[in-house]
Amino acid sequence: MAITFDATDESLDVVSSAAVNTDYTVDYLDSAISSSSITGANPLGNEGQITTATTTTLVAAPGSATTTRGVKRLSITNVGTTTQTVDVRKTKAANSRSLWGVISLLAGDSLVWADGMPAPAVC
Repeated sequence: MAITFDATDESLDVVSSAAVNTDYTVDYLDSAISSSSITGANPLGNEGQITTATTTTLVAAPGSATTTRGVKRLSITNVGTTTQTVDVRKTKAANSRSLWGVISLLAGDSLVWADGMPAPAVC
């Protein structure tokens, strides 16, 4: 399953349920699109730590309508001592949909997904 954004109102978000330290890393590519081709593959990334029950933007929308953003890898790790639940969501305008449902991460667990995987692995 590919996760791509081709509009300036799309993003990838995660909803966390608890105030548990949760690290995330996301790698993605931006490509310029025109009527006849796709050019360039600018590798980008985002990483951080979630410390509250909140919605966090993992990958923001492309800055231009002529840019396609493709997520290549996503990792979310519970570095806290209690369980954290996460729901990775693709948002377009005001509409948000869950990609894989709510996933529980025990202390030390990671949710890992890479382009081409139909669903994430929890390890």
